[in-house]
Amino acid sequence: MGIGAKGPLRWFAVLMACMAIVFVLAPSPTTTLSTGITRRGAAQIRQVGMLGEGGLLDAAWSPDGSTLALASTAGVWVRDGAELDAAPRLLDDPLRIVAAVAFSPAGDLLAASDEGGTIWLWDATTWALRGTMARSATATSDYAQTLCFSPDGQYLAEGRATGVRLWDVARGELVARLPGMSEHVHGIAFNPSGDLLGVSDDDGVRVWSVPDATEPTDLQLSPMPVLDAVTFSADGRYLLMNVAAWEQTRFGDFRRLDDDEHAALLDDPAMALFFNFDGYAFREERGPIAAETVRDWAALMARSDLTPQDWFALARFPIPTGDRIVLSLYDEWEVWTTGPVARINTLRSDLNGITQMALSDDARCAIVTSGESARVWRLGQGTSRVIDLHDSGGYLPDVFWRDGQALGLFVDWTSGARLLDLDTGAALMAFDGLAVNDAMAISDDVGFFAARRLDGSTAVWDLRTGALLTSLTPPDPVYSYLPLAFSADGRTLATAQLDPACVCHTIALWDVTTGTQAAELGDLAYFANGAQFSADGSLLVVGGGGIRDAGEGHYSVMVSELAVWNVAAGEIVAHYDTALNSIIHDVTLSPDARYVAGIGYADVWLWDLHAPQDDALRLVMASQAESDEYASAAFNAAGDLLAVGTASGEILLFDVRNGGRVAALAGHTSRVRALHFSADGRMMVSGAQDGTVRLWRADGQPVGSVTRTELAAPSPVPMTPTPTLTPPSTPTAALQAP
Repeated sequence: MGIGAKGPLRWFAVLMACMAIVFVLAPSPTTTLSTGITRRGAAQIRQVGMLGEGGLLDAAWSPDGSTLALASTAGVWVRDGAELDAAPRLLDDPLRIVAAVAFSPAGDLLAASDEGGTIWLWDATTWALRGTMARSATATSDYAQTLCFSPDGQYLAEGRATGVRLWDVARGELVARLPGMSEHVHGIAFNPSGDLLGVSDDDGVRVWSVPDATEPTDLQLSPMPVLDAVTFSADGRYLLMNVAAWEQTRFGDFRRLDDDEHAALLDDPAMALFFNFDGYAFREERGPIAAETVRDWAALMARSDLTPQDWFALARFPIPTGDRIVLSLYDEWEVWTTGPVARINTLRSDLNGITQMALSDDARCAIVTSGESARVWRLGQGTSRVIDLHDSGGYLPDVFWRDGQALGLFVDWTSGARLLDLDTGAALMAFDGLAVNDAMAISDDVGFFAARRLDGSTAVWDLRTGALLTSLTPPDPVYSYLPLAFSADGRTLATAQLDPACVCHTIALWDVTTGTQAAELGDLAYFANGAQFSADGSLLVVGGGGIRDAGEGHYSVMVSELAVWNVAAGEIVAHYDTALNSIIHDVTLSPDARYVAGIGYADVWLWDLHAPQDDALRLVMASQAESDEYASAAFNAAGDLLAVGTASGEILLFDVRNGGRVAALAGHTSRVRALHFSADGRMMVSGAQDGTVRLWRADGQPVGSVTRTELAAPSPVPMTPTPTLTPPSTPTAALQAP
């Protein structure tokens, strides 16, 4: 066929050319599925990154002090002892909760115990996995609470709730089981010759012969058991605890020292090292000797403000020269030198117990809060910042992004709130007189903030200027308005008010700009806890619940309630209630407003709002194991997939059309408390109680590296707005409710 072909041949050629172009330009099925997280591509989702090191649970120095190993809720991390600020290394296995770690005396092995009861052994030079030592399949599952090698490295002892197990390391065999006397083993220690093993638990101290595990020497404490670690002095003469000491008179026989003899040992600097740095020395209610010891060391470390109650634990592992120790104080782990005494590094469990998370629109930045601290990541820049609010007397209930700026709402315990710049810790504006334990609401664009005040009114502020826009004051301040949610444009605020006649909540809508009530939507059957407007503002979904009286002779039951209003008409268009394990505390709508998920502390529900009322429930995910289990849920950007975070750490993915499970994502080791999808639908971000943030994609593309930058804590956080900002103005409306 020539170029000048005419008629049918020409049209055929044009048709074939068009088909070729379509074939070339059309993405393959694989490419289509990998562009985002969707129902059809759920099987392709993989973890592509992790932020945070988890909650720190234990630590161990290598014998030469060159390496610090940290057990955490995310696995085992190792740090260069000479450069503790350098990025740590996460050992490949186990990627799970690890409660205890220990180095062998020769420094060639690192041992760790995971939550399933398995002991892991690594080569401490190459970090290659040497092997594992596992309990039998029929044994009671309880992880090691403490680990200790014998001086020659032949044996590894692990203290468990069920007692102590003694392993032959070279053969990987269990050689003895020492029965427990209580539910907690607090310390185990070999004597220098390795033929005795001291064990402390809730009931006292016992000494066993190794390896034959003959009858123990029972060293009871009086008048009551004391929780403490145990160790032997370097010469093997004394068995030591922080509150007691025994002298070995002959093999297996020990004499309890009286208070004067014990105090004399404390005066010996060499012995004081054992009392203070080789056990859980600083704990509550230790008696006069322990309290005096704590005060001495607190003053020595220029921390004289500390009391015995301040200390949570003390690391058990000085290096041979005794010049570096690790102290654990709540979620801070501090590395100190003793000559001269100084703090040289702080290792934080900043994310232990994640509570809130915010993802920027471009998914390149994330804010994560954990109790009284916040972490700000900018993945594109490879930076991370920490805001520590432990000493500021409050908490961070909400964090968010606005115009590329990381912001947080800090609420103190004295009825005040501040808007914080989370990059610097500076307070941008202040709001006083709040009822801090009540619900608060922030608009999607972070333009408005609503909260109940101590005088019974509900105030609405402009979060860009600090101006008080309106104050909604009910006729009876006892029954104040509780803010639930702003509409997408921020102009409408939904509130709940207690109706004493029905002992339930009445839902109303308010015009933020005028302070007038736009509509009273009516009563729920119970109480409202969470609400969300649809993106176009046409629907308002309110979730909550209460206790239903089951009648005489029957137990009352918890009822979850979901109500859906047509905002323009002011009418309920759907109403559901379900009696299960918990009450709805939050709701989330799919992007197309067709599906709504109700989230309870032990249950997750999924309803199809387009289906008949009797057929609307697509998913009931109920947890029977624990009444306080927390579940989180989020819809993907396409609205065809629901992700549910579980208490076990799994993230379950469901097809919203029928509620069927299509995938399960493993990675977290404990309760998943936050789930977010990026606006472009390509990434999901999850945060869990284990102190880690996991990044998930369906296309496998990695996420940029992150380094950590510490910032000084804003302590105290400024109580007044920054002077350069517009000061709060007179409210534009201060109206009585109609």
